[in-house]
Amino acid sequence: MERADQVLKQILFGGTIEDKLAGGKLPYAALDFDGVEGIPPIEAPGREGLLSTDSQKRSQSAFPRHAEIRESGIARGRLLHFFANHELLAIETMAYVLLRFPDAPENFKRGVFRVLQEEQQHFGEYISRMKEYGVSFGEVPLNLYFWNSLKGMRSPLDFVTQMSLTFEQANLDFALEYATFFENQCEDLKTAELLRRVHEDEVRHVQHGWKWFQEWRPKDSRTNFEVYQDLLPFPMTARRARGSTLFAAESRARAGLEQDYIREIRVSGGSRGRVPDLYFFNPQCEIESVLPTLSKGLIQKIEDLEPLMLWLPGEDDVLELRRRPPLSFLEEVHEVRGELPEIITSDEELKRYAAFQEFKPWGFGASAWKRIAPVRSRLRKPPAFQEGIHEDHLFSKAFWKKALQTDGVVVENEDDLTSWMKSATNNSEYIVKSGKGTSGRGHLRVDAAQFGDPGLVSKLRSRIKSDHVYVIEPYHDKVLDFSVQYEIRPDQSVREFEPGLFRTDGAHQYLGSYLGSYLGSSFGRSGSSEEMDAATRFLSGQRKVLRSMHEKIISILKEYRYTGPFGVDGLIARESGGGFKLVPVIEVNVRYTMGRIAHEIEAALRKRGGFRHGIFVFLKESDLIRHGVSSFLGFETKMKARHGANFVAATVAKDAHASFVFCLMNQEGYGDFGF
Repeated sequence: MERADQVLKQILFGGTIEDKLAGGKLPYAALDFDGVEGIPPIEAPGREGLLSTDSQKRSQSAFPRHAEIRESGIARGRLLHFFANHELLAIETMAYVLLRFPDAPENFKRGVFRVLQEEQQHFGEYISRMKEYGVSFGEVPLNLYFWNSLKGMRSPLDFVTQMSLTFEQANLDFALEYATFFENQCEDLKTAELLRRVHEDEVRHVQHGWKWFQEWRPKDSRTNFEVYQDLLPFPMTARRARGSTLFAAESRARAGLEQDYIREIRVSGGSRGRVPDLYFFNPQCEIESVLPTLSKGLIQKIEDLEPLMLWLPGEDDVLELRRRPPLSFLEEVHEVRGELPEIITSDEELKRYAAFQEFKPWGFGASAWKRIAPVRSRLRKPPAFQEGIHEDHLFSKAFWKKALQTDGVVVENEDDLTSWMKSATNNSEYIVKSGKGTSGRGHLRVDAAQFGDPGLVSKLRSRIKSDHVYVIEPYHDKVLDFSVQYEIRPDQSVREFEPGLFRTDGAHQYLGSYLGSYLGSSFGRSGSSEEMDAATRFLSGQRKVLRSMHEKIISILKEYRYTGPFGVDGLIARESGGGFKLVPVIEVNVRYTMGRIAHEIEAALRKRGGFRHGIFVFLKESDLIRHGVSSFLGFETKMKARHGANFVAATVAKDAHASFVFCLMNQEGYGDFGF
């Protein structure tokens, strides 16, 4: 018998490769844990000589790219050096957990020691193979990432959560990914075989961790995935439990992981080192100052639509939602856009973050400023503009009407209304818009010929009292609606997106957007495809005129020091004598918009490949009746049966009310959505 602590301390505190391989052939039964006392937490394992983390070698530490690995033996050796370092950290961490918790169950310790010995074997095999490529262990700087994540573990449960179910689970993907790469791209069957052996061993390692996780996890109503997430120490996230490209679902199943847990791991997001931006959904931002108390129906609509925000953040960012979307929905979005952001749903989760880059709400209304208060000191790039400028100016249609001097008038009192009615052209139509409000909200279409109607005049006068200020604009014989999205970055540079076409209903409420190439597509009841094609070509020829008008908007926003997204809605109208005319500004929306969401969906589809055109659509309960189904999921099922692979949906659907469906279709399917 050998004292267990002597063997394990040699592995943990020794500084040579031989020390790290100590006990590699020793049967567990030969270890004596009697009288072994748990050691206190330590800062780092022993490292000497070749195991030095010499900072002067940092320039050599970049992870080799695929092209380098294909062409260079040295690059292959350096890649294996990274893998060997991971095995070394696993060896040291496993020795550490056995020394920290010598009173853990015997079967747990036996399993950990068996895994440790297999990691020693991997470590030795990596060293031998990299030598054949001309790389010696220690040439590439070593990191302590695994160690630093686990050195503060409080129990064996922390160990299986972080090591077995996070780092080793991720290696199921990395080992298989690179085994396939070495076999197919490098024709290096020897290294591929080594990596496949490692992969198979990792299946058993994860299985061991899952067994003890199930044994020790709190027995409450939370799912295994929820408990797993709650046990991870910040900043570690479930995103660390998988690789970057390949996801070995079948291997996880062989390790005994349950299907829902595997599905959750697949779609989990989180930063891998970059300080994230924080996204927040508050679509009521424009009406908060005039409608401080939201109705239950509006609150429900906000909750239904907030998953749309999943299209905006980067994969390293954080998205705060009121509730986590259904797993099936996350899978559908993940299938199209790839990596998702990290989703949080509570103040406690928000408190974990030491820093954010920027705060990115839907729009900077009162709710955004309230939300930013507890995190403002943690923002690397806080807003440079003043609180309140949106409510006072940037959300105001009246403000933009005066600033841009576009066609129409601002009505603030009865004198303004009387003056406009006297000057209005007979037999002309106009649109009355609330001075503040979301796009399409509260619009009223009026005909100058009706000014003799006391009821209409009374309605226009009463709106002065209810809205305080409103805007009246000429009504245009519209062919198509379009929007141009912009983003002003903190350095004052401006990102401009291609114009996008969208649809509204008779009340000017947003229905959805066209994605991709418009020319030659069927545009349904909005007009003949020939007219739409001609109008789209006309719009393309007006880009300089459009940008000239929009430059003034950009200039005004910069004067207010605004940074963030905004969109400008315009339209192409029919001229009375034939042809088209450009109306470059109908509304200025200083916030994220559905047009920006549509752009991000289109970008994801293009990246996925095989995309030409499609539609992004909102549906209501009335749409279900028209199609003879009783739920949105039923509608989705019907569309998939009808259109097959041409229909791709990401649907948040409940039995009672709406959400959204996003679709990629051939043009024959547009009519199913009223387009």
